[in-house]
Amino acid sequence: MEIKRIVTGFLDENCYVLIKNKTCLVIDPGDDFPKIKKEIGDNKILAVLITHSHFDHIGALRNFLTKKSIKIFKKSNLEEKEYTIGDFKFKCLYTPGHSKDSVTFYFEEDDAMFVGDFIFNESIGRTDLPGGSNEEMQESIRKILAFDDKIKLYPGHNDETTLKHEKSHNPFFFFFYGGVNMNYELKESPDKAQYKGSNQITIMEIRLEKLKEKYKKSYERMAAIPGLAGMAAIGAISTSHNYPLAIAGGAVFLGAGLLIAKTHQLILKRKIDTLEKEVSSRRK
Repeated sequence: MEIKRIVTGFLDENCYVLIKNKTCLVIDPGDDFPKIKKEIGDNKILAVLITHSHFDHIGALRNFLTKKSIKIFKKSNLEEKEYTIGDFKFKCLYTPGHSKDSVTFYFEEDDAMFVGDFIFNESIGRTDLPGGSNEEMQESIRKILAFDDKIKLYPGHNDETTLKHEKSHNPFFFFFYGGVNMNYELKESPDKAQYKGSNQITIMEIRLEKLKEKYKKSYERMAAIPGLAGMAAIGAISTSHNYPLAIAGGAVFLGAGLLIAKTHQLILKRKIDTLEKEVSSRRK
């Protein structure tokens, strides 16, 4: 499947044209219909897919409504299931948070997700607009964590990214879940689990074990700090021959190192406690 990105409108919205066997799908025609039409070329338009109905994503939609043969897919007529149109297969995922009608289109055969304004490169969509919700955004992020790291994410603005990169670098993933910088395996496929129950618990339990491992290693790091402080003091003595200054410098190094390590431990402990409570509540 060929994927073309067309940047449209004054908000630089990403419209995508997906091409396969001289047919195409259009995702989020935000504006600048002539630019979109040029990229479509002679390919037959089968459908238009809308990730959400904010004006910058549907500004050129009216240009596709003149032909009855072109199907329009949006939240109001979509279920969370697989759809087939022509040679294209995609799954619809409900991913509210940025808006009530936000959906993600997952093309499994091509490892591609078109996420609209749900996820950006190391960021997420705003939740302070009408219909936005931090709680729903949190649930949508939890849902997306169940999918394979290799999936490419095509957002509604700015450059594409990968799910692996976002799990490791997206600060909002860290804010909600303490980060997921790890490799994990699911006990069952996310499709069969329907993004609920055992799959989510499995991911949380694995993440919990990783956090506990980090917490355990933090004690090893703390044990090494006095030795490093001593080495720093010895180095200062050998270069300056100022014993009081070297000892004071070593003490400062020791104090600062222990403070940083202890702070890191407290943060890890808080994340572990929060995650343990969530796992426990979901098992009830």
